[in-house]
Amino acid sequence: MSATLTKVKDFKFGNAFMTMVDVAFDDSYPAGGESVLLPLRNIMAVFAESDDDRYRLEYDRSAAKVRVFNNDKLPLLVVEEDVAVASNAGTLKHRPLYIVAVQATAGTTTGAFKVIPKGETTATKQVAVDFTTGGLTFKTTDAVTAAKITYIPLRGGGYLSTVIVDETVKASASKVNLASRACLVQYVWDDTDGVLCDLEPSGEAPSATHKAVVDINDSGKTSIDSHADDAANVLKVTYVPFDQIPADCFIDDTDVALSSEAYSFIADGKYRPLIVPGLGCVLTGEVDGGGNAEMVWEGPGGTAANGVATWNPIKNYILTNQDTALVTTAISWIALDPLRFAGQEVQAATDLSALTARLIAFGY
Repeated sequence: MSATLTKVKDFKFGNAFMTMVDVAFDDSYPAGGESVLLPLRNIMAVFAESDDDRYRLEYDRSAAKVRVFNNDKLPLLVVEEDVAVASNAGTLKHRPLYIVAVQATAGTTTGAFKVIPKGETTATKQVAVDFTTGGLTFKTTDAVTAAKITYIPLRGGGYLSTVIVDETVKASASKVNLASRACLVQYVWDDTDGVLCDLEPSGEAPSATHKAVVDINDSGKTSIDSHADDAANVLKVTYVPFDQIPADCFIDDTDVALSSEAYSFIADGKYRPLIVPGLGCVLTGEVDGGGNAEMVWEGPGGTAANGVATWNPIKNYILTNQDTALVTTAISWIALDPLRFAGQEVQAATDLSALTARLIAFGY
């Protein structure tokens, strides 16, 4: 297939002409751009635009092609977007690739929430996310009326443009691999029992039913280890594939020692770029004495408490406040360096059938 052109209008300005056409893309973007022959003998200038905020369009006059890039004006990270919630539902401004923190700020139940799959029954302090639309659905009895969401938006091409939503695998006490290696894992949902799995540190065996261990780099694959009581249950896993970031922006599972339950990636780790946690809305680690703990993230405006950690992307800093002090974290991370993610063209064979561009060309 190829792009379909539809003429919108022609204009004449003395000896010059302007033509306006719509270009409907197909389901397989060709490397280097889509060929578009405009009905002008000599083209002086072409302006290209789209209503889809994930994309930036350029017309290559010498090659007569429309090229599609990720939109560099789309933020790499949205920090604490204010979302109004009515009748238990709200919508993000951008389609999400990956959500780090959901903090309900008004309603009967407030605080840190976890993400679960679209269409599933929410428990208290859970929100079901539609990754196609950015729709959020809260539990009716939580009566949330406002929330702050921190997330990475889905981009149009290149890096950070693909999320695998609800891939199904069969739980196993001897581990099961995802179809693709992941760099970020949003959640592990037990679809058989309708329960969100609590996560425990990599390298350990799940301690109880509905506990899971994500090994993000298990000999070049990403594996999910389940408790024996959950073996053969169907799991839904939402994740960002490893090829969606530059390989050197991946920070593997490692124990990060905290000082006074805090860690600065700038001062302590000497990292220049922003460091993003890799297990969705949760942080796993070990408390003083060796026991495991799982905390839920809030953004920089939140307050660390028992079971709640704050991630501050402005200061590149995390803070915990467990009843028994957290001494190490045990998750993977990625480095979100703007210099590495800008200007990426849509990959060849990408399905752009939902995209229509408008071209306005001047010439004679």
